[in-house]
Amino acid sequence: MVAAERLYRQILAAEPGHPGALRLLGILTHQTGHDEEAIKLLGRAVTLLPADAGCHFELGNAFYKHGRVADAIAAYGDAIAIDPARADIHLNLGSALRAQGESRAAIAAIRRAIELRPDYAEAHYNLGNALQAAGDIDGAITALRRAIAIAPALTAAQFNLGTALMARSEHHAAAEAFARVIEQRPDFAEAHFNLGNALLDVGKASKAAAAFERALALRPHWTEALCNLGNARQAEGKLTAALAAYRAAAAQDPSSFPRIVNSLAAHSTGQLWLDFAALRRDLAIDD
Repeated sequence: MVAAERLYRQILAAEPGHPGALRLLGILTHQTGHDEEAIKLLGRAVTLLPADAGCHFELGNAFYKHGRVADAIAAYGDAIAIDPARADIHLNLGSALRAQGESRAAIAAIRRAIELRPDYAEAHYNLGNALQAAGDIDGAITALRRAIAIAPALTAAQFNLGTALMARSEHHAAAEAFARVIEQRPDFAEAHFNLGNALLDVGKASKAAAAFERALALRPHWTEALCNLGNARQAEGKLTAALAAYRAAAAQDPSSFPRIVNSLAAHSTGQLWLDFAALRRDLAIDD
């Protein structure tokens, strides 16, 4: 990459208006995080190659990464006007529209990418995310499952499928999705945490506790995971262990105490109920 950059700069030193070198150096600087320079280089390339959809597309990517979303949308629109059959441009336009809060237009753009390229796993994944954000959980699940069918190793799609299934209260299926994520990425703390939540919801308290403990091993001092570990231990009937987890959470973040109390009310029954006043005294929480 360093050698390539040196070559492009040498070309531009000799011929400042070389469109190919401007474009390639713009792409390279964008890839290395120098977005302002990338925008300048690609902007110059676009003026020299106005009919090149790729230049407009790369300029849109640089704008988007730099946070200039409206400019990115305009650049993607210019690219599509030149080459409407490129699925990747429609997909990136969808991402930019979604970032701009235009969810319906974003979904339409992503669907167009899929029409052009039905096996585009990333597009199905992005469609699932957009539909879930728009409240269409059924549609999101269908799209995410399609993404996984095309690209089984797409961990992010598996994870988001799990969250969508949780939103539809399909906890067994969600647990299976999070377990598959963990098979692919054992160090994914959020997957262990969400697996714990799904397992707790289906009454597998011991396995849920193990999942929360693994999440905490990967991300120590995670207050929410400590609270949920307390819930799992309480559901097991291990009140001392539950109290230890709640105590650790409250010591770490005293503002979590109301959440702990709500958790006690939600998860405790009969002998598992820990008295509110006793817990308050034990945790030294002031009235």
